[in-house]
Amino acid sequence: MNSRLVKSFNKILCHHPAEKLDHCIRFIFFKKEIYLCARCLGLYPFAIIWLFISLKFKIKFNYDFEKRFILYLLFPAFLDWALSGLNVIKSNNKLRFLSGFIASFALSRWWFLWIEHYFIDIVIYIAKVYIIGIIVIWFLIYRINSKAFR
Repeated sequence: MNSRLVKSFNKILCHHPAEKLDHCIRFIFFKKEIYLCARCLGLYPFAIIWLFISLKFKIKFNYDFEKRFILYLLFPAFLDWALSGLNVIKSNNKLRFLSGFIASFALSRWWFLWIEHYFIDIVIYIAKVYIIGIIVIWFLIYRINSKAFR
């Protein structure tokens, strides 16, 4: 298998720098190492499975419940990412995979509402909450790292 192709796959599927490959799960594929982000491995495959189940059986909930459900189930992955980024906790791949798995339910419901009802307001609602959180966490990480280098 082409070495450049493997490197491209690793950049897409891993999306972590070389010094943080411990955030990934390593697979051997055609005698080449392939790295998959542990959280993404718990998130995307299961979100697709839950989405197909929701679409097949037309699983619906109260809209206000859906908004809280999506927000709360994305929170463990966000919290794990934020606390490990701030070096408050030392995360591991089991925790990353589990938080991704929990978030997969929320992501599948988010996709379901978009596909079935085109509820743009839920997309905007969830995006606003998490974008604000990400900005705050990035700012804190930047402040902590800049103080560490002084």
